[in-house]
Amino acid sequence: MTTAIPRPADPRSPLQAARDRVRATAHQLVHTHLPLPQRQELADQHTRNVADLRALESGTARG
Repeated sequence: MTTAIPRPADPRSPLQAARDRVRATAHQLVHTHLPLPQRQELADQHTRNVADLRALESGTARG
């Protein structure tokens, strides 16, 4: 049995953290050369990150 290591509190606001995730996945999509299946997974993750960011910006974020 493994015990979970507690993660330190993120000093960024949820909105800034979401922006950083969108920026990171966009950067990876542009600057990495991945095989198509991994690239599609990354594109799907980027789409989810953008949707989360838009929800946070509009105030309808999921809890």
